[in-house]
Amino acid sequence: MKGVATSGDQVGHYRLLNVLGEGGMGVVHLGIDPQGRKVAVKVLRPTVAGDATALRRLAREVDTMRRVHSPHVAEIIDADVTAERPYIVTQYVPGRTLEQIVLEDAGPMSGRPLQRLAAGLATALTAIHAAGVIHRDLKPGNVMFLDGEPVLIDFGIAQVVDSTRLTATGMVIGTPGYLAPEVIEGEDAGAPADVHSWAGTLVFATTGRPPFGSGTFESIFYKIMQGTPDLEGVPDALLPVIRSAMARHPAERPTAPKLAELCRRIDLDATLTDQTRVDRPFPTFTAPAPMAMPGPTPTRPAPSRPEPVPAQPKDFVGLLPPAAPPPAPPPASGPYAPSPYAPYGPPQTGRRSHDRQDGRQVPPAQPDPYDPRRADPQQRPDPRRADGQRRPDAPKPPKPYGWYRLISLTLLAVTAGFTLQLPVLTLIVVVVGMFVLRVGDRAGQSLTAKRTRTGPTPGDVVGAVLKSPLGIPGALLTTLLLTPLGLLAGAILLTVLMASRPDISVDQALTYSTLAVIGLFCLGPGSRAPRRQLARVWGAVLPRREIAMVVAACLGLFALLVFGLSSGATPDTYPLPSLSGDLSRLRSDIMDLLPG
Repeated sequence: MKGVATSGDQVGHYRLLNVLGEGGMGVVHLGIDPQGRKVAVKVLRPTVAGDATALRRLAREVDTMRRVHSPHVAEIIDADVTAERPYIVTQYVPGRTLEQIVLEDAGPMSGRPLQRLAAGLATALTAIHAAGVIHRDLKPGNVMFLDGEPVLIDFGIAQVVDSTRLTATGMVIGTPGYLAPEVIEGEDAGAPADVHSWAGTLVFATTGRPPFGSGTFESIFYKIMQGTPDLEGVPDALLPVIRSAMARHPAERPTAPKLAELCRRIDLDATLTDQTRVDRPFPTFTAPAPMAMPGPTPTRPAPSRPEPVPAQPKDFVGLLPPAAPPPAPPPASGPYAPSPYAPYGPPQTGRRSHDRQDGRQVPPAQPDPYDPRRADPQQRPDPRRADGQRRPDAPKPPKPYGWYRLISLTLLAVTAGFTLQLPVLTLIVVVVGMFVLRVGDRAGQSLTAKRTRTGPTPGDVVGAVLKSPLGIPGALLTTLLLTPLGLLAGAILLTVLMASRPDISVDQALTYSTLAVIGLFCLGPGSRAPRRQLARVWGAVLPRREIAMVVAACLGLFALLVFGLSSGATPDTYPLPSLSGDLSRLRSDIMDLLPG
């Protein structure tokens, strides 16, 4: 491939043997270091090497990822992203991926091998997240096995570069079937997104099927946004953990350390229907002899208590130098020198970050001024320019989804206040509003799918509005199916109130039953699509937390005002003025039919 090193070439200190794989970022080679040890060398493509912004972010991220030390993570050994042909060197994990093993060899996993996989991947995420790194692409193809234990590969590197070039186009980073809902919505991926992908990977391991089926991007994304994974075949003992890890909202998912603790305590063998324990044979792979690395070997504290899972593999322990070098390290003599780029301090001893291998000078990697890991938040520049517009390099602030839910609840409280005065008219307005929100949700889903495929364009919103009438038939059908059911439930409640509570008036009974019907429409079955579209509306008009707080407070005060004006008032059945008299006659007939 033009511009990318091929097997037999020399990259840095490493001789390339053969190609292991190829992706959008570059080519992964099996390499040999000067001591004859096998390593995995990822050589970046020329398009990536020519993007200065991407390389600066990659340098900072790789420096952070060198701090990740776990027997379940293929750690980074060396890297030089400022070379003429940038490359990253990681530990070489022999064997096959989880995807290959499940589909081609052993089939779906169960019992102790499944418990090892669940606990091992959760432990890997714990180490990655503790270093401030997000994997962003956890899937069966990125999970290898070493002596029966899972090892996570390719964490965070490709997505750092791709996110720099693709975020501006609105495209989604990652594998469709294993993405979290917030990533599909265009939000930045955080640790909860990795937890969601962890659950999807385990669903594949236990069933042999993708968690949200196969098909077009639109159908897969729709199932992800709806939160409807295919969990048929997942062991009962693992189902609660999987469901919680796939929660629709990121804040409701457990953390990686909590997952690791839960997985170690689960007894998956207890779900077998037969009393005889039968484990499916699962292939294991023997790692090469441990490699002696130059420099001091980091020590790991002994666990305070024995783990219920088998002992962790020892092949990857102590293969890297300490993540934080001493204040004045001696010049590096081996291939695994300290990181050649120091984004938060002066260059480290050894080959300087601004020296290319060919002698040319390049600017050193600069720290991201908006990085949340900066020690002093006051040193972060204002993300807005003098004219009030957001700087192009400033990250988008996270949307306050918690405040959006509070605003929706206060809006429901305002609706309840109006119901006390105009129950019939308010019910009609709610039904029409739910229909409009369903139409908007279908248009929003179509817009999200389009931007995922081709990226955003200036006419996206206008096109979505023009195509929104196409969603009217489906939204109308859903509304026509749910509205009679809600009205039937309200009629039953109204009849029970009039028959059992002779002390309340017909108008009061009508108001109470209408309140119940409105609550059922807004919070019951079939209300997910309108609530999702309402959240999109809040996200568009209230992007900042401060504005959302003010709107929530104003709606709350308005709800109190409406309730105060409605207390003691006689309900008006407009636009059906004769409804109250008809209900009074119905009540008389019911009372005549009752004994006594």
